[in-house]
Amino acid sequence: MNLSDPAVERQLQGHKSKITCITFNPRYPAIASGDLGNNILVWNPKKWGNSLKFEGHKGCINDLNFSPTVNLLASASSDRMVRLWVPTYSGGFSEFMAHSSGVRSVHFSPDGELLATASEDKSVKLWQTDGKRRFISSMSHHTNWVRCARFSPNGLLIGSCSDDSSAIIWDFRDEKKSVEVVQGMDSAPHHLAFSPVRETTFALAYPTGHVRVFDIRMPQELLQSYKAHDKAVHQLSFHPSGNYILSAHDDGQIKMLDLLEGRPIYTMSLHKGAATCVAFSPSGKLFASAGADRQVVIWKIGNEEKPVVSPLASGTGWKKPTDTNSKTSTKTVEKRASSPDMSRIKDLEARVKKLELLLQVSPRCNQGDIENVNPLSPGDLENRVACLEERLTFDDSIEAGYD
Repeated sequence: MNLSDPAVERQLQGHKSKITCITFNPRYPAIASGDLGNNILVWNPKKWGNSLKFEGHKGCINDLNFSPTVNLLASASSDRMVRLWVPTYSGGFSEFMAHSSGVRSVHFSPDGELLATASEDKSVKLWQTDGKRRFISSMSHHTNWVRCARFSPNGLLIGSCSDDSSAIIWDFRDEKKSVEVVQGMDSAPHHLAFSPVRETTFALAYPTGHVRVFDIRMPQELLQSYKAHDKAVHQLSFHPSGNYILSAHDDGQIKMLDLLEGRPIYTMSLHKGAATCVAFSPSGKLFASAGADRQVVIWKIGNEEKPVVSPLASGTGWKKPTDTNSKTSTKTVEKRASSPDMSRIKDLEARVKKLELLLQVSPRCNQGDIENVNPLSPGDLENRVACLEERLTFDDSIEAGYD
């Protein structure tokens, strides 16, 4: 894979207090950021200087996450509330009290039907968001604040990390079943992120400056460990290929780690004050960082293809971390095959059904009736999805993509 040097694309001003979280919309070109002043800004990449402001929380914004299937933005706040926003000029919101203490984290499942929340009340909760919202279960094995909770890429597990110096992987289909992955650590992890392509691999960020990579199947054995900095690491983000990690540091630095080479390859030092959050775009061609200096920085890192990665059972393909600080490396990789399969058809069928239910329409569209096509082809299903999504247009002013 060939990565070009990161370059500043835009520096976005608009927040009046320290920025705490940032996220890319996986379906529409939009970026959302939240701050200590209880405000959320949604940025339009076609007109970077313009943003929509959403306010209403009575506590700081701790986390944001876009739904992967419909145009919703979830926000977690210290006011104990979770809000689901429609992030448009005319969009509304719904809210509910999710916890008895401040909500630190919010994350949609890959199918958009579930929402995981984590709180200072030591619990992780699961909510249904597809259709009528309802509480599903609570997972309460942590003994201190839960900083972060994230769904695994296959949507079957939830990973959480806590101030009790542990990380837990939950099988939320049975709230009594859990795998305590890491205990007795030298410090409490601040953030957890799953690899988007290696479903059993996750990384933790530590206040000691460490970034550590684990595998669920070998919980007590480190895959990789980086002493990224002497200052705290606040947040992590995996590249869509799964081969790079971004880390945000308390001294304002952003580092990019190459997991294949086992070393840091870039250090960005633009922020003044702590860098609190980082996120890769869905394509991996951009990433965003933000922090105490109240600015969102959009970085461009050039074109690249998602590589085929070896299953962990036959080796990660990663090297052990070294102390090398050289700037860049280039690897030749194979492109991922793109031919459709049955899992793709099932995903499309589920998406069509969800959109039809959401819009309360019969299974027809202007391109013709595809209800009785047997078997359903991926092309027919994609046309149906496109037809239905026209009714869920994000905003007429947003036409350009991120990149």
